Amino acid sequence: VPIGNMLPMTTLVELQNVGGIKLKYILDESVIDEFNSQFDGFPIFKIDNSEGSLGSGDVRHIVVNFKPLTAMNYHLTVPV
Repeated sequence: VPIGNMLPMTTLVELQNVGGIKLKYILDESVIDEFNSQFDGFPIFKIDNSEGSLGSGDVRHIVVNFKPLTAMNYHLTVPV
């Protein structure tokens, strides 16, 4: 990702329910807020549709936006 690019890199993370019951999911966005606060609140990572439900056999996508500030390695684990 080019540093200073005005548009974030967008990635889809697939969630699939292979079980027989309906599932609800919620991502812990406080981890993302805490990570971004290390960079003066600049939104390095932003996640759309961080909660929802999946019926049996359903597939959903979580949209992850990444916009780096500097040329370094970024790592973030978000609990579900």
